[in-house]
Amino acid sequence: MEALVIAESAVVCNAVGLETLKQEFSGLRDWRIARLLETVRRTTASPLEVCARFHLLAAGFLPQEEVMLPGVGRVDFLIDGWLIIEIDGYAFHSGRTEYRKDRQRWNCSTSGGLVTLRVTAEMILHSPGSFIELVHRTCRTWRPLYRGGARRRQVGAW
Repeated sequence: MEALVIAESAVVCNAVGLETLKQEFSGLRDWRIARLLETVRRTTASPLEVCARFHLLAAGFLPQEEVMLPGVGRVDFLIDGWLIIEIDGYAFHSGRTEYRKDRQRWNCSTSGGLVTLRVTAEMILHSPGSFIELVHRTCRTWRPLYRGGARRRQVGAW
């Protein structure tokens, strides 16, 4: 996991090219690293999101990353077009302005028919199994209501 975070950070900061890393780790013994490098993205905003994406992919989910939703703004992950996953580190969300903005975004997405999970850094880093179980449980509960797009309405400013 740490290697993935370091590799993605290096690629995002242009310290090394992804193709260079792939070439460097193209040997038969490098298959594990090569497989991890296939998950590197240039759009990930934080190391926590790198870890969350790794766990989601390993569990069979296909998350869209850094998705812009009208009236909501950028969300960390969107699964199946209806499940928003936001990874919340305390430092970024601790001010009054950030708190209010987050609540406005949350209300807008909910009133538009989307489900939002707000996941702590501690859960991602120290209890990834609980994180994935939360996502599975949410999908089992809500997915039947979203088949065919019946519940989702246009998301916009309120």
